[in-house]
Amino acid sequence: MTADTHETTFPGGSPFLNEGRLLKAVEAYLEPDDVSAVADTLRFLHEVSERRALDGGQSAPGEVDDFEMALTEAVSTAQTLAESLRIDAVTLVAVLIYPPLTSGVIALADARERVGATFGDQVASVIESLERFESTQRSGATLRRSALAESDGVEADRERKKSRERRKRQDADGLRRMFLSVAEDPRVVIIKIAEQLRLMRSVRKAADRWRAHAGQPTSQAGKIEDSGPQVASFAPPAWTLEECLMLAEETREVYAPLAARLGMGRVEGELEDVAFAVLEPEEYRWLSEAVAEEAQGRRGYVERVCAILREEMRAIGVAAEVSGRVKHLYSIYRKVKRSGSRDLTGLFDILAFRIIVNTVAECYQALGHVHELWRPKDGRIKDFIAAPKPNGYQSLHTTVFLEDQLAEIQIRTHEMHQLAEYGVAMHWYYKDIGDTATAKAKPLQAWMQQVQEWQQELRAPGAAGAQRALEAVKADVLKEQIFVFTPAGDVKELPAGSTPLDFAYRIHSELGNHVAGARVTTDDGSGRLVKRMVPLDYELHGGDVVDIIRRNDAHPTRDWLRFARTKAARQHITRYLKEHERDIDLQIGRERLDRELRILGLRKGIEDVADDDLRWLASEFNQPNVDALLVALARDSVRMSALLTKVRERLKIPTAAELAAAEVPAPIAAPREERTGASVAGMAGLMTRLGACCNPLPGDEIVGFVTRGRGVVIHRATCANLRSLAEREPERVIAVAWPKEGDTDAPQTLRAHIIVEGGDRTGLLRDVTGIITNRKINMVKVESVSKKRPHSAVIEAVLEIHRPEDLESVLRELREVPGVTLAERKEPHSHKREKSRRQG
Repeated sequence: MTADTHETTFPGGSPFLNEGRLLKAVEAYLEPDDVSAVADTLRFLHEVSERRALDGGQSAPGEVDDFEMALTEAVSTAQTLAESLRIDAVTLVAVLIYPPLTSGVIALADARERVGATFGDQVASVIESLERFESTQRSGATLRRSALAESDGVEADRERKKSRERRKRQDADGLRRMFLSVAEDPRVVIIKIAEQLRLMRSVRKAADRWRAHAGQPTSQAGKIEDSGPQVASFAPPAWTLEECLMLAEETREVYAPLAARLGMGRVEGELEDVAFAVLEPEEYRWLSEAVAEEAQGRRGYVERVCAILREEMRAIGVAAEVSGRVKHLYSIYRKVKRSGSRDLTGLFDILAFRIIVNTVAECYQALGHVHELWRPKDGRIKDFIAAPKPNGYQSLHTTVFLEDQLAEIQIRTHEMHQLAEYGVAMHWYYKDIGDTATAKAKPLQAWMQQVQEWQQELRAPGAAGAQRALEAVKADVLKEQIFVFTPAGDVKELPAGSTPLDFAYRIHSELGNHVAGARVTTDDGSGRLVKRMVPLDYELHGGDVVDIIRRNDAHPTRDWLRFARTKAARQHITRYLKEHERDIDLQIGRERLDRELRILGLRKGIEDVADDDLRWLASEFNQPNVDALLVALARDSVRMSALLTKVRERLKIPTAAELAAAEVPAPIAAPREERTGASVAGMAGLMTRLGACCNPLPGDEIVGFVTRGRGVVIHRATCANLRSLAEREPERVIAVAWPKEGDTDAPQTLRAHIIVEGGDRTGLLRDVTGIITNRKINMVKVESVSKKRPHSAVIEAVLEIHRPEDLESVLRELREVPGVTLAERKEPHSHKREKSRRQG
């Protein structure tokens, strides 16, 4: 149907101009008793309107009558609900009666008596839901007033900006209310979607008129009436072009995805197409003409394929309806953008063939026969009957090589087809809810339960809360979805871009709170399934099988908020952090202070500070105890620089300037050369030193970290301590480079941390240290640990060397020691991980 056939009746005409089309539409799908109820309601409204006219309730000639306009919109909305959604009679009657009720022309008791007792109670229930749901659609009159109020000048620009912000807040609040009502009565949302569809049909025409009047390209061919720069009698449409664009964006971002989530495929397609025409008129016009031409060229092919499929279904004794259809324009446009080519001949799936049968068994019988006749394309067979989409959609999809072309074929029952077209608008679907819900209604029930999880946040008052709710709903509920599986085969729906963390929280909050990792079984691109460990920030793909690894000692950290994509996961993480925030902050504060004290020269960090000194520091910063001081450090309530000043004052630690003035070495100095010769961000000569945590060597990939008062500490790029520092203070990370070979400023002494493992025997430590000593290599530190199971020993040592080649030579010789199974340079790990390894 074109936009012109759905144009809203303008004020001044009869509000019942569309009732003939309404009655014709309902006769096509409703039972005779329901058709009579709709017809009787229309007769009742005629009586109300005539009685009001006799009582003098109409507006003067030339003025807009709000009641007549509301009645016109009600009849038009009912027509849209019947034609596009095949809504039930109860909803149609409620929509028709709502205007005179809200205008006070009739009472609910009168309406209930007129439409019948039982039926009237159902209608009253829908009306009450509508009354609780304040309109989310800005009225045409309001928009018209804003359009007429437009003027030129700076002040007008400011007012327009304020107006846009107000509308944005109203939209957010309206969407919030919509999602609050969806679990209460889905029919309310269906009505609002129908209103948006009817509105957008008129908005598209308005946008084309504005563009034609300005001499700009429109979405349709042919002359637009009363438009063009030369037309002096141009009557501005009810909406400005800016408002048309805003409504189209709202439709694309909210209403079309919402229709998809409610299974209303036909309405989703039309909403996307009309928004496409408003937002990208040139692309819409080009594509509509190109698709029409391509469809015309493929008409013979479509007719041949349909004839073949009908004959083959008859051959196996299956009664089937077969048809070929062109997909809606915006879905084709997305494929065009992904392909990067405007040549439609290369797109096989701009049309699809559909086989509709009577039973589920016949669906699989038809699929098997199709695959016997034509080879299916790998990866293009989808069984949405066994695993329905969360909106209830069921069908079999396959793509086969037919007549040297790829043909997409969908196979479903008549009931599945009705559900795919109309979704929750089908009258049985929204009634079939609760503990006794049938299998076909379960998807809607699950989705509505998911929506209910938003209730607490969505009920938060205020514009800020409403805007956050709007963004969250767009990000989670209305975003493109993927389907992933548990190892047991249960399907879970997640927004595209979700991670194993989101998956775990979707299953259960307790599982999410103790995620230690995940194994994902996925397609490697060549059709083979592979299982592998993935990090928590891994982006899941449709069809992945996700096995969550749980560990009781794992728990959320602030880093998890960067990995979580869904609102629900972020809420659970935030809630956990709030409940355990003090313990986490205490640990972070201790680590920060310990690190800074080591940089000051205290070898054991916080352990070198006496308890009395720590308590003195806490009192200096008005903290009740040391733990409170550490928590304040983590939360930046106490500045680290101020605390370190107090530490120097208490422990009499001289500053770098004081040391330089006294020309004496630091009282607590690390026994290593501070000069590295490394260039920092392209500038040589800055004070640098090698990190003791990872002991970088020339040739390693390195990164610098600017400390407070001790220059730049150089770490290996893989250093866990560097990663922790960078996450907390990324602005201190700086690029560094090793000095060139032969540079006189190159470091004179390097440190290398090695690890040697072997069978635990008498003399192993002596043999290892003997080789190192014979090479005249100084050992700064050596440590040996024996393990009972297996019977082995681990020796760790820190060596002072002059060149990386020295390390390779000594490691080669150590590997020749009897009983040694491993001799290598130790990779940098976090303290916690190293402790776990040793204990293991």
